[in-house]
Amino acid sequence: MNVRTLEPLYGIAAQALTQPDYRWLETWRWRLGDIQLDLWLDNEDELLARPLLALMQSLPLNDEQRWLPRLVQEYGRLFTPRPIDVMRLPVMQDAAQQWGYGLTCPGEPGLAPALAFMAYLCRMAGEQPAANAQRHALLTEALCPLIQATAHRLQRQATIQFYQAAGAFLPALVQSDLAGNGVRSGAMLARQSAI
Repeated sequence: MNVRTLEPLYGIAAQALTQPDYRWLETWRWRLGDIQLDLWLDNEDELLARPLLALMQSLPLNDEQRWLPRLVQEYGRLFTPRPIDVMRLPVMQDAAQQWGYGLTCPGEPGLAPALAFMAYLCRMAGEQPAANAQRHALLTEALCPLIQATAHRLQRQATIQFYQAAGAFLPALVQSDLAGNGVRSGAMLARQSAI
């Protein structure tokens, strides 16, 4: 899978794990429009396309007065206690500093900022191929077990279809990214989750 396709996909993943509000909703609408163009034109990975489509279709983009409060409540339930701030891990801080990356959502704990950083590295890889190697290293060295644990928790505990779909989308995204880098991603995720 090429980095042009991966960038908006990592953006979607980061957005899905960010605390929802009305501003979140506007960004989500924008991301959905962006991703449909890129993904369906390339259509490189059917295993990733199914979970992405389920995630995209899990929220009706009308009647947000009814479902947005439920989404906010579910987010609070799923992400309490607050998860660790992944961007505070030394390997992530070093990489962010190396690439001149400023946090876009510094108050947001968990994986969302790290996934946004992955999107940034995808964008940078178009200009600097070393960003691709950096993204791959961060996935294999730091993020795989955290993504796997988050996805497992969402699939097991979520009561709203959106978060269940996000739980299926996260590992599919990582598997597609790692497979594009020549890694047998299923084995990598299984090995990392056992750590």
